[in-house]
Amino acid sequence: MTISELEIMFASLCDDADLPPYKPQYEFHAERKWALDFAWPDHKVGIEINGNQWVKGGHNTGRGVQRDAEKGNAARFLGWRIFVLVTDHLLRDVDYRNQFMDELKVALAPAGDLSPNPATLVIVPEHPTITVGPFTLLEQGLRIAATPTFEEFDSFGQVLKFFDRSIPWALGDWWNAAKAKFREEAVQLLDEHDVKLKSVQNKGAVCVKFPTSRRRDVLHFSHHEAVAGLEPPQQERFLDSAIERGWTVPQLRLAVRKWKRDKLADELFDDPRAVLGHNVEQLRVALTDLWGIAHIYPGMDLTLREMQNGIDGLVLFHDAVSGQVEERTAA
Repeated sequence: MTISELEIMFASLCDDADLPPYKPQYEFHAERKWALDFAWPDHKVGIEINGNQWVKGGHNTGRGVQRDAEKGNAARFLGWRIFVLVTDHLLRDVDYRNQFMDELKVALAPAGDLSPNPATLVIVPEHPTITVGPFTLLEQGLRIAATPTFEEFDSFGQVLKFFDRSIPWALGDWWNAAKAKFREEAVQLLDEHDVKLKSVQNKGAVCVKFPTSRRRDVLHFSHHEAVAGLEPPQQERFLDSAIERGWTVPQLRLAVRKWKRDKLADELFDDPRAVLGHNVEQLRVALTDLWGIAHIYPGMDLTLREMQNGIDGLVLFHDAVSGQVEERTAA
């Protein structure tokens, strides 16, 4: 079967698989005028059909192999994903042909319309990369091929922003789902992927506090993390304020910290015995705040030494009363 007949056959397979429209003999290189047999420029996906698999022809001579390598390398440097089919793939190996068309359909699916293919096994390499057009995302950086246009820079910037916003949530949800399914064995997933246990546990805890219906898409994961320790009404109030006032994460954390100090100061002013409901570190943090001290001792001009003495006194009071409570409990 000739090259043209194989190309006609592959075109028929594309129609049967209901793939997006392709461009035949698409010139992808401005200088060398190299053409791809089948191309989807919007997806940077190209197909090369190499016939004469078992006979001497243009593609399997020494010079032909070199030309194909140079052409393929040039396409990949420009961000293309190139796939090669030979005669047996199309005529004899039906299983491979069907699998290839299924995977090609997934590769050409529009963004947000990807569904897992149970027949496809994805093997993550030791150092995985993600390629979008001329950009390749590495573990510790970015590799840029050729000279991307302004529009390509803008498009990939949107991809990076999406990753930045979605990955903390995805990691937390992934951990919670894995923990529910595999229980103690879930920790092995963290070891395998070199993910720190404490970090992923924290993200999982935030995801539990904020189911998807309560996640604010205009705020970052870190905004939600800053208020996760509060009760739901306070969480909603602070997130509303963050949106209305345009607070950064540090500004939101500062507002939450001040609210906690004010709340504790009010409790201590109303009932000094409330000191028993807090640990020593909470007392030190709250009482070191000038506003809290002024609220507890209205109208008093405290020196730093007097302030420290007051802190130490309350801490001693906390320790003494706590010890009495423990002794009575033990008795």
